[in-house]
Amino acid sequence: MEIQVQIGKKKHKISVDDLETLIGIIQTLPNAPSNFRLMIGKPLRETKKFSEIKAAKIVVVEAKAAEKKVEEKSTTETDDSDTNNEDSDREIDGTDDDEIDSYSEDDLFEEDNSKVLSTTTYDPNDYDKTKSFLPPVEEVEALSLLNPMQAEAMKYVVEFSKKKSEQEYPNVLKRAKNLHFKEEELQRTLLYIRDEAPINVHFDYAQTFNALMKDKHYRNLFETGYGRGGNDTHSRVTWEDQMFNKIYHDSKPFDRVKYGSLNIVNDPHGVKCVYSYGDSFLVLKKVRLRTTFTSKDSCTNPQLACCEYYCHVLSEFSDQELKAVMEVANKKVQFHDSNVMHTFKETQIHGPIILSEHLVSIVMNPRYKQYEKEVDRFAQKNNCKVVWMPK
Repeated sequence: MEIQVQIGKKKHKISVDDLETLIGIIQTLPNAPSNFRLMIGKPLRETKKFSEIKAAKIVVVEAKAAEKKVEEKSTTETDDSDTNNEDSDREIDGTDDDEIDSYSEDDLFEEDNSKVLSTTTYDPNDYDKTKSFLPPVEEVEALSLLNPMQAEAMKYVVEFSKKKSEQEYPNVLKRAKNLHFKEEELQRTLLYIRDEAPINVHFDYAQTFNALMKDKHYRNLFETGYGRGGNDTHSRVTWEDQMFNKIYHDSKPFDRVKYGSLNIVNDPHGVKCVYSYGDSFLVLKKVRLRTTFTSKDSCTNPQLACCEYYCHVLSEFSDQELKAVMEVANKKVQFHDSNVMHTFKETQIHGPIILSEHLVSIVMNPRYKQYEKEVDRFAQKNNCKVVWMPK
């Protein structure tokens, strides 16, 4: 769906199918205010519904709060009649500037864990320009599942990731341009990683499915005592101490992170280089803002990031990997075979994975088709879709 976006006198045409993506793209536009609301109609009125924007086919981006007041003051000094017109428009509009939430860096994991991290949206003229973004409400609400220790671990990662990510942006941009990508395509890639790239947990049907069927949670190694990777919990404690500044050192098994992978090239077969863990997988939701990311297996002490500040991890990708991710993120291709990635991109999910709440789908290898009824029962029990991989 093509939407015309008007910011001041400048108009942009954007192809988009949902409100979250529309807001994310607007934030990348050079002339977008850092704090804005979306207006439609004549007279203009605020909207938060994509269906209304879709029907109007044009949306006006209007600065909010402090930015708007500065603009009004300037207008008063130059043209009183224009100011009166603006006041009149606001009276007709009748909307409240405080209706749309925005988040600042100081909000992150403070007293209210449901407040979410700020964003750095890279501007072509000022790559470290900071703007606010509005994640899906369900992702923000999921932050309330973090206990204080888990929130502290996330905050620790976010704080050091921000600086590292912004430092590495110019280097990654240079590499992207050498691969014949534009800066806005790198920006779109970072937005794709932040908002869209699937977070999966691979599992072995024979070893794990029955346990999943009986449980309400996906469990970690410390809870189950076994896994498809290494079962040495002492080593795992050491690795997690390195990653999370010993915050989890004395934690209970249930409170420790759960491991997955980022399907960063959107392969419908999942992440093939983790098939040793299982050739079927769960696709997660309501976990993105409480997930940390590494460029490879965490036992190797790699770079660590959060979804918003990922550029320093992206800097460790090979040119082949970077090119593949950017092609998918910019919709040049729908997906790539995950074998294009030299190593899998690990994720660490903080807080619980509740099967009935945090699954988009269960994706099954067709070799398990004989167990279709059992898989359907699992999906029905946990309110998720069943997807059978293409052969």
